[in-house]
Amino acid sequence: MVDDVVTTRPERQEVLFRQRAARAGFVLSESCLRRVVGGEEVMREQWAHPGSVTRRRNVRIRSAGTRPPGPRGARGRA
Repeated sequence: MVDDVVTTRPERQEVLFRQRAARAGFVLSESCLRRVVGGEEVMREQWAHPGSVTRRRNVRIRSAGTRPPGPRGARGRA
């Protein structure tokens, strides 16, 4: 199963890089961004890829915080 996912990843990503590329938006949870997997080198590569992809005009990556928003004004908002 994991091998299938890894094998098909380039095919899935190709739609973002072709001449008439699809527009795509991704929302990553804050916890997945903070999770450390492997050593420093692995994490450096993990962070470099989304950084390079977001330089493309057709891709947006955003993060969702892990804290609940709370009532209005609770954190200095009017």
